[in-house]
Amino acid sequence: MRNEFDAWSTLFTAMVLQAMPFLVLGVVLSALVGVLVPTRVWDWVLRRRPVVAVPAAAACGALVPGCECTTVPLAGRLTDRGVSFAAAMSFALASPALNPIVLLATAAAFAGSPEMVLARFVASFLAVLVVGAYLTASGMQPPYRSGHAHVEGGGVLRRLSGSAQHDLAHTAGLVVLGAAIAASLRVLLPDGVLPSLADDLPVAVATMAVLAVVMALCSESDAFVAATFVLFPSTAVLTFMVVGPLVDIRLLLMYRSAFGTRAAAAIGSFAMIGAVTSSLVVGSLLL
Repeated sequence: MRNEFDAWSTLFTAMVLQAMPFLVLGVVLSALVGVLVPTRVWDWVLRRRPVVAVPAAAACGALVPGCECTTVPLAGRLTDRGVSFAAAMSFALASPALNPIVLLATAAAFAGSPEMVLARFVASFLAVLVVGAYLTASGMQPPYRSGHAHVEGGGVLRRLSGSAQHDLAHTAGLVVLGAAIAASLRVLLPDGVLPSLADDLPVAVATMAVLAVVMALCSESDAFVAATFVLFPSTAVLTFMVVGPLVDIRLLLMYRSAFGTRAAAAIGSFAMIGAVTSSLVVGSLLL
């Protein structure tokens, strides 16, 4: 038992310490964007024809660090202002999945494997486009059910501090919980379980997709957890990193709270389809 606890604590501590600098950087940049960039800027970028707005929104998300607790409410505020739901959600999905902090964290976790960083970016971008295309075709435009918002009013520094504290409190606990779950899986599962799941690619991909949904990791830290699954094929590990930022238990609850059950089901199902399909295709080509 002592040896198992030592192994668990080593894995847990390593994952948390590796992830925290990227999490803090992402939270700070997210607060800066959320407070300093007026909503009218996103209106101007995204209030276009959906066929143009969806890829433009995904491209904006790739440039803007943000966590789900900021981008989902931002998507709701944009839909209230007349931006198409497809474009608003494409931005909300792309920001935590594609932003530069996530890519830097992935490069650090998979040092010496730049192809994994490229594969993650391409597969995630394609998955976001799948969701955006479906929402465009369906014409879905649900009302936004506003809930808890970040600190409003007061000076810029107060709003920056409040936003950063909220995001850090919201995500740091998830990082710790995810690291604890990952370390527990590695230590407690019998020796033959993971190799048996990893031997068959479809089973390995399905396993990693389910783990991504259940573990609900922050996108700035999930690469460090993914890198510990060394027995799984690279395509399955890629699936874990593409699925998590788009659809997990926490996100499904946020989607339902903000936009209703029907919209949450549509986003979740097509995000899963797009993430798994794009990971299989991109993984077979790049990894």
